[in-house]
Amino acid sequence: MIEAVRLIVERGAQSPICVAVHGLFAEDSDKILARAGARVVTSNSIPHATNGIDVTEALVNSLREVANAIR
Repeated sequence: MIEAVRLIVERGAQSPICVAVHGLFAEDSDKILARAGARVVTSNSIPHATNGIDVTEALVNSLREVANAIR
């Protein structure tokens, strides 16, 4: 993602939004992405400062379906 953001910004496009399901960032890569010009948004499946997508309801509904299926 970091290199893609750099290329996008170098070519004059607007700052991209990088979306990830699970915010697992090695070696401050979230900060590197931000410095490269991206906005980073992740789901709240893993607590992180970039959480902006609430997946609670979807997870609860899926768990209910699984529980009902095994009864």
